[in-house]
Amino acid sequence: MPMEKFVVTLKTVTPLFLGGAEPVKPVELRAPSIKGMMRFWYRAMHGESSLEKLYKKEAALFGGSGDGEGRSRVVIRMPSPLNKDEVKDSLWDVIPHKNEVSKKGVSYLVPTDKSAGIFYLLYSMLLPRRERPFIKADSSGFQIILQSHDTNALKQSLASLWCAVYMGGFGARSRRGGGNVVATDVHAISRRNDFSLNFVPAGETARKLPTGLPPIFMRQRV
Repeated sequence: MPMEKFVVTLKTVTPLFLGGAEPVKPVELRAPSIKGMMRFWYRAMHGESSLEKLYKKEAALFGGSGDGEGRSRVVIRMPSPLNKDEVKDSLWDVIPHKNEVSKKGVSYLVPTDKSAGIFYLLYSMLLPRRERPFIKADSSGFQIILQSHDTNALKQSLASLWCAVYMGGFGARSRRGGGNVVATDVHAISRRNDFSLNFVPAGETARKLPTGLPPIFMRQRV
């Protein structure tokens, strides 16, 4: 059976803190990080009451290390090289701030009123000696490629990726607004181009987002 492929091009909406095991190291576009979020949304959307059954289904799709579990039926690749101009060493490089001096004469940075909201949501990325490099908002884009010999496996993994993109985020502080992305282009190489998933938003408001949810649930139930 020939390999089927689905290519999604994404760009950042908010700062993306994505890296390896050592947070202070340079930013990395890592397939394992993307796969981890896809697994999370697979579990969340599947709604299986039996945890044992859910684990077996997840392992059958994404792979596992248990007895009888093998490799993932879906290959996830991220071939896009990072544009160094879109990687910043610290959030302080891009948000409005000012210098203040403590009573002990120590200089430190504080956000202005315009960036107070960002500081509240992403404060741990701004603390002294804990600053992390990131891909800045409105980046030129990067690609996620999903490949599989199994059409149903590809459908389910695409549904999980859709949820991760439009209902979650990637990397550190994703639950606080960090790592939000949006799809700008899709390209399918498939014998069946009927995935019924609109990755590129067609509406100008969030009102049209719920219309895409029923196909997502159906794809998870394949």
